Amino acid sequence: MALAVPIILSQMSTPLLGAVDTAVVGQLPNPIFIGGVAVGSLIFNTLYWVVGFLRVSTSGFTSQAHGANNNVELLYSLLRPMLIAMVIGGLLILFQEPVKWQL
Repeated sequence: MALAVPIILSQMSTPLLGAVDTAVVGQLPNPIFIGGVAVGSLIFNTLYWVVGFLRVSTSGFTSQAHGANNNVELLYSLLRPMLIAMVIGGLLILFQEPVKWQL
């Protein structure tokens, strides 16, 4: 339960971001703002789920290394996904301008 409750809360919070943003922006007079929030939350949720493999694979490798009491592999199970996430984040930052040009 000590691990399950925080994981469940974090999984529930991601879709709630778009709902809360929609509720706040829904108070504005122009409906175009709600459309912008809908597109933004859709992009955010899609990107979050696309890189979900990092979370799933990290937990498996971490539990294997912890079970084997292998501290070096525990460190690697942290550093490998962190490096992949930094590369993906860097690519997103690098290509944000060309993506804006296409829109």
